Amino acid sequence: MISRFLHQTGFALVPKVLLASCAAVFLCLSGPGASAQTFLSNSELLEIIPGSTIYSKADRGTPWAQVYSEADGRMKGTVRSIFGKRRYYAKWFVREGHWCENWGVGEACWRIEKVGFSSLRLYNRNGKPRPHLWNLKRPDITG
Repeated sequence: MISRFLHQTGFALVPKVLLASCAAVFLCLSGPGASAQTFLSNSELLEIIPGSTIYSKADRGTPWAQVYSEADGRMKGTVRSIFGKRRYYAKWFVREGHWCENWGVGEACWRIEKVGFSSLRLYNRNGKPRPHLWNLKRPDITG
């Protein structure tokens, strides 16, 4: 049946070695290693986020924006935030490859994956990705 399909579609003329090679490449690219995340290190987090403004949505869709201060030299700083129509202040810090924020009533930490020129995907401690990307805007980047 497969040979009939190959013959009818013209693929019978393609050498079997080439078809096998293409199949092997496809399997390698679609395997589990192709979707593995590369999380940002402490130094990468400190290079990308401090001094930036980040826009996103909360899990339930409320839009927010946060302005992150530059690092104070000890891998921490402050956050000014607008959540819906409310203003909040918090502290940020980096610990063991995690970006953390303390809002005064608790803290949250995430592993972060860069998924584009200006987009970040956050992962909870249980490895589950947050539903909305963080969209990064830095004063030194135009566009």
